[in-house]
Amino acid sequence: MRLIVTRPLAQALGWVAELQALGLDAQALPLIDIAPADDLAPIQQAWLQLSGLSLVMFVSANAVEHFFAARPAGATWPDGLPAGSTGPGTTAALQAAGVTQIEAPAADAQQFDTEALWARLSSWPWAGRQVLVVRGEEGRDWLADRLRQHGAQLSFVAAYRRRPPTLDAASQALLLAALAAPGQYLWLFSSSEAVGHLRTLAPLADWSAAAALASHPRIADAARRAGWGWVGLVAPQPLAVAQQVRLLQEGDARGWRVAAPTIGAPVNDAPVSAESALPGAASVPAPSVAPVPATPGLPGRWIAAGAAVLAALATAAAVLAWSAQKQVEGLEAELVKRQQDSGSQATEARTLARQAELTARETAAKLALLEARVAETSMQRTQIEELIQALARSRDENVLADLDAAIRVAMQQSAITGSADPLVLTLKQADERLARINQPRLERVRRAVAQDLERTRAAGVTDINVLTIRLDEVIRQVDELPLLSAAERRVAPRAARPAQATAPDVASANSAASAAGSASAASQARSWAAQFGQRWGTFGAYLWDEVKGLVRVTRIDQPEAMLVAPEQAFFLRENLKLRLLNARLALLSRQFDTAQSDLRDAQAALDRYFDRSARKVTLAMDLVKQVSTQSRLVTVPRPDATLAAIATASAGR
Repeated sequence: MRLIVTRPLAQALGWVAELQALGLDAQALPLIDIAPADDLAPIQQAWLQLSGLSLVMFVSANAVEHFFAARPAGATWPDGLPAGSTGPGTTAALQAAGVTQIEAPAADAQQFDTEALWARLSSWPWAGRQVLVVRGEEGRDWLADRLRQHGAQLSFVAAYRRRPPTLDAASQALLLAALAAPGQYLWLFSSSEAVGHLRTLAPLADWSAAAALASHPRIADAARRAGWGWVGLVAPQPLAVAQQVRLLQEGDARGWRVAAPTIGAPVNDAPVSAESALPGAASVPAPSVAPVPATPGLPGRWIAAGAAVLAALATAAAVLAWSAQKQVEGLEAELVKRQQDSGSQATEARTLARQAELTARETAAKLALLEARVAETSMQRTQIEELIQALARSRDENVLADLDAAIRVAMQQSAITGSADPLVLTLKQADERLARINQPRLERVRRAVAQDLERTRAAGVTDINVLTIRLDEVIRQVDELPLLSAAERRVAPRAARPAQATAPDVASANSAASAAGSASAASQARSWAAQFGQRWGTFGAYLWDEVKGLVRVTRIDQPEAMLVAPEQAFFLRENLKLRLLNARLALLSRQFDTAQSDLRDAQAALDRYFDRSARKVTLAMDLVKQVSTQSRLVTVPRPDATLAAIATASAGR
């Protein structure tokens, strides 16, 4: 009995080597082709996020190999991060990859699947934990559902993809030999998908005479549904498979082909004979020859007749056996021929499918290009139609359209600037243009333009530019305005004093008197006394003037204005400037309430801390008052009459 291993090629070769080392005649026929995922970016992203996970679940050894093969440079498996395994093969692959903490079913478990793994993981506190499931493009969600029910947060990544195999010449020869003599081959299935791929490769084959071993009840059910005559269960380990195969071979040697209950059971519940339990055990029934005892006294001719009859029966049985054998050989040849035809047809169908796929892609690309061209053509057609309509308009319609557009733009400019000048200028230009055209049809539009022009001119719109210029002038003069606490010193003009002789005059007189020699000592003494009295009087007058300058009497309505120290005077002037600047910004942004508030504060500061008797202070207060009076919100009137008249004229009414 030859054993056929249907695992993917990488695992099948290892299994074949181990089974052959155990003394079995095993050959590999991969029924699943494993390929890397098309997009490796999710796998590399998953590697960078391993540190925040509580478990990484691997569904198979292929998932382990392809996940570690796509590891980005510098990425390592975090210490203490457990990896989930469903069986010995996956565990061995994880150990080969360097993972030490592995959660897997026990070595003596009845089954190796996600149910057995969940028996070990169900006691973990899964609420809020992050779990990554590494699998193929498709897979069972049984374990994922259990983890979600216990509060875990799952993410999936496809590390590989399964696809139907492409058999080489040796594999095709092995498949044909197994179809020709199903009783001499035993299939070993480790995936339900392998059963489906085998049915695809041999759609007309009759598997009722074939035997198989499955590593899981789910796989065994798939094989039975596919028509296998006998399916048994076996642990996914080479040693267990070798033991089960030897049990089957020993049963064949004793002529008893029914396997033990732990291995499998027939497809149906009908009684099974010792010769027909395994497929391929059916044989041509040999004629039963009952021995005839020799009867004493029986005539010799009767004995000869009986021998002749027996010889005839034996000859007939041989002929029937030979005929049955020929029929079986003919059926086998026909089956092989049909299998070859079906294989060639399947190959041709796959080729046609690839060609159809390529054709579909080319058609989709051409269709996308055609749709883009159609969209471009539609846009060009729309533009041409608009151009034709624009050219087909009359002169009056063009004038009305231009006036409407210009007035709407002027309205937007007036709304932005807060000035009626753009609207007044546009309405004036519209009136001049309509006057040049002088069309009776547009006379109503001209009257509406004149009406809106008068309304717009009559609107007292605030001139923001003039107000800002006035505020700039006040801000420039703030540093020159006198404070009450540092008013200019006013000195009254001194009364005319009698002319006194100056020191040079006295000196010259003395010289003259000395030179003349006519003055006496007494006259000199009197002269010195007179000079001393004059100088003392001059000094006393100067001292009295200085004393009077130390005291100044001024009326102060705001006592706190006199308490402003020289250091605080600087901050007072800067604060006044900031108030005026805020008012200026508020006017430019059309926030008249804010501007009025700042102007009131500035006017109060001028009135409280500055000398109102000074001309510069009076001029500044007048400018601030003018700005406050003119800072009001005035809405520019809309030219609704003109727009309505233009719309009416455009409609032809």
